[in-house]
Amino acid sequence: MELFTLGEGRYTGQNIKEAARAFTGLPLDRETLDYRPFFHDGGTKTVFGKTGRFTAPQVLDLMLARREAAEFVAAKLWKEPVIDSQPERKALLDDLRGS
Repeated sequence: MELFTLGEGRYTGQNIKEAARAFTGLPLDRETLDYRPFFHDGGTKTVFGKTGRFTAPQVLDLMLARREAAEFVAAKLWKEPVIDSQPERKALLDDLRGS
């Protein structure tokens, strides 16, 4: 969540724990991709205030549906190639947000 979708401080430790449960049953070996449903935690999970029997793709959808994800990804895309100055970058991102 911190490195790829939301950035630092935009989620709780509980979100991490609950989301991790949705990823159970997925393989550790990237070569085989053998999903193991008998290892999946099919119980109810609460992630970002939403409750359900979430799977990994559904948790990813919850993360990407957050405004913070759009802001974080946009900031990463604009960070180096477009503007070098932090104050100018912040002003541009504020304009894009409509702030």
